[in-house]
Amino acid sequence: MAQVDVSIDGDLCTVTLNKAERHNSLTLPFMRAIEGALAQACGSGAHLILLKAEGRSFSTGGDITGFLEQAENSAALQDYAAELVGSLNRSLVAMITAPQPIFVAAQGLVTGGAAGFLFASDTCLMAEKAFLQPYYGEVGFAPDGGWTALLPTIIAPRRTMDIISQNRRVSAREAFEMGIVDAVADADAFPTQTVAICDRILSQDTETLAQAKKLIWTKDRCEQASRALEAERQAFLQAITKPSCIEKMKAFVAPRKKASTA
Repeated sequence: MAQVDVSIDGDLCTVTLNKAERHNSLTLPFMRAIEGALAQACGSGAHLILLKAEGRSFSTGGDITGFLEQAENSAALQDYAAELVGSLNRSLVAMITAPQPIFVAAQGLVTGGAAGFLFASDTCLMAEKAFLQPYYGEVGFAPDGGWTALLPTIIAPRRTMDIISQNRRVSAREAFEMGIVDAVADADAFPTQTVAICDRILSQDTETLAQAKKLIWTKDRCEQASRALEAERQAFLQAITKPSCIEKMKAFVAPRKKASTA
């Protein structure tokens, strides 16, 4: 099975993240595969794109082990981070500029930069036991994935800063109340609800939806989002090679390595 699967069924194009054994964490090869899959989906002519994932997690964001594998060489680490966050940013811009609606169905937890897929979606369903969490302060990263570029336009700057500054875990219900996601379903109802939302969107006039998206995501707004995402990338690159960041990354993965070998 491919790490990212693209399938078309009538007017629906589904992009599925399949790296469940690694919680769909974002390494550079995986992120490039996602970027390619989203580009393929956006250009497919489908009237709706569904982005979903297999496994217990939708995605845990940037794979810290992947960063640490480059940490002995600062230039290599910065190049790796530049490419990874750049690929993520291009994917998010592709989502907001796509001619068709993007529906994200997040069946599991979403952390770090992977939250950007929710922020950039047009409709989002989240499983009741799933949650969002930034984790940036724990690992010393600057926020990426739209945590500062996209989220403040959804829930306001102060609330965004509160979540980041306390590394707050945002439950699916709280995310719904904030307006980050549009619906919540328990595990049993999640697949049925996903299909129902797809059917409702596909029952609408496609030209109306395309025009609505173009009017919401104006050229100026898209360009502003792109600039803000690039500012995140530059801040991320400034932080990633600092010794304090590398030490925090090592401390973050150490308990998980110990648990996996126990």
